[in-house]
Amino acid sequence: MTNLHTMHYSFSLLFWLYKYKINKSGEAPFYARVTVNNKRAEIATGEKISPERWNTNAGSVKGNWEDTRRINNTLDRISLKIRGIYHDLFFENLIINHLNGKLRNLRLH
Repeated sequence: MTNLHTMHYSFSLLFWLYKYKINKSGEAPFYARVTVNNKRAEIATGEKISPERWNTNAGSVKGNWEDTRRINNTLDRISLKIRGIYHDLFFENLIINHLNGKLRNLRLH
């Protein structure tokens, strides 16, 4: 039987700058890396900046440029969307697994 309290899932979300794909304007694209139970997926965000504007520790754009707030807001929205999807799938899977465990243990006489 599946126990809802003992199941363990790992989840991480990291935004990173793909410095090896710098365009002619000197900008590199952002990617979001989602890791769930050691399985990784990378998603292009559609945003680009020059590498010196990227704050690796904070996972955001630094400085007071015109587009800084817009890009950081975009990254926040992407983060919320990815975390929401994970949350929904996590609990959907837990519920399904829990119900399947209950149904397997159900004895019909």
